[in-house]
Amino acid sequence: MNVLAFNICGIGTVRKRRKINNLCNKLGINFLGIQETFATSVDIFTVRAIWGNNHFDFASSSARCHYGGILSIRDLIVFDRKKVWCTDNLLIVEGIWRNYALHVFMVNVYKGVHEKQELWSFIQGFMNRNLGMGLINIHMGGFNFTRITRSGDKMSKLDRFLVSEHVVDNFTECHVRALEKSISDHCPILLKSESVDFGPSSFKFFDSWLDIYGFDDMIRTNLVVFKGVEGSNPFIYFKDKLKFLKSKIKEWSLTFNGEKIAKNEAENRLLEIDKLIDIGLTSHELLERQKLFDRIYEMENIELHDLAQKIKVKWAIDGDENSKFYHGMLKKKRRQKTIKCIRVAHEWITRLDRVKSEFLEFYKGKFDTFHGNQILNRSMHFRSLKPDKVRSIDGLPTLDDVRDVV
Repeated sequence: MNVLAFNICGIGTVRKRRKINNLCNKLGINFLGIQETFATSVDIFTVRAIWGNNHFDFASSSARCHYGGILSIRDLIVFDRKKVWCTDNLLIVEGIWRNYALHVFMVNVYKGVHEKQELWSFIQGFMNRNLGMGLINIHMGGFNFTRITRSGDKMSKLDRFLVSEHVVDNFTECHVRALEKSISDHCPILLKSESVDFGPSSFKFFDSWLDIYGFDDMIRTNLVVFKGVEGSNPFIYFKDKLKFLKSKIKEWSLTFNGEKIAKNEAENRLLEIDKLIDIGLTSHELLERQKLFDRIYEMENIELHDLAQKIKVKWAIDGDENSKFYHGMLKKKRRQKTIKCIRVAHEWITRLDRVKSEFLEFYKGKFDTFHGNQILNRSMHFRSLKPDKVRSIDGLPTLDDVRDVV
């Protein structure tokens, strides 16, 4: 879904129509909303020059005394129009995005100075009659201001996209960007929805497994046993190793679930021993009782640890009684922080492979080895570490060291 909005300040010149045509072809626009056409009537030849082909349909609202004027153009293949509402300040096109089977109302708005209150009252009433939801102002990238006067003394952010919550839930990857302006004092703004996939996410497991005896040995054994395809790409080899390790962890977790049965057996045995307290317990039974207490306590701690982790995951997915508010905030932060595109040397980059490479080169330069001057002659007055301290620092950390730190 690619939607472009442009306050063109008049579509009478060939240069402006050609500029919009180039933008539509370059960005693959499916729906175009133009404000301030300054045209009392718009013919099909003008729209064809703007759109660039014959696969279009349009609706327009005439200007009043060469003031205002709205034009909405849609792609016949992608957007199926159902109904149109038209006033002096807005143009509503009801239709369905065929690729997503999503029913929407595309509202093209141009408000004057004195019609602001009446316009928003009409829009609010229209939304209530058509079961509309709340509107979200999607964070805009690109430029901070969308309108700059010719003299450059006045700047404002007038142009924007307001999107329904229902649409945002269906298009979680949608983002808005202000493009460079050239033929108008307004910047064209682009609403684009595209899936962003930076590769598979890492698999998850319970943190308590790290403290279970035998888990580390299982990992080491399987890493030694794994044999990938000889001569394959190192990245593919590493990916296959992680997949193999993931399958082995799943098998181990199934055997670990049998510990719950062992816990029940330990509790039953503890009850049997407690019944013999009045008669008197032997030293062997007392030692067994202590071991059973330790085993049950250890298993309960693992269960509590796993339960706390499950609660965090469940809350993140299902939320609580305020789930609408909290999930709305989470989705807002996700929309704002997700990297859709980056700007490098006055060029907007949207391809994922180029975005990855630019980030890699940027941080690679940050972490390059320092090649500055080094101290060659060291004074004898400086204190030195003892040999055993030097060996402990230079040596590899042990498993106990890692556990102490974590």
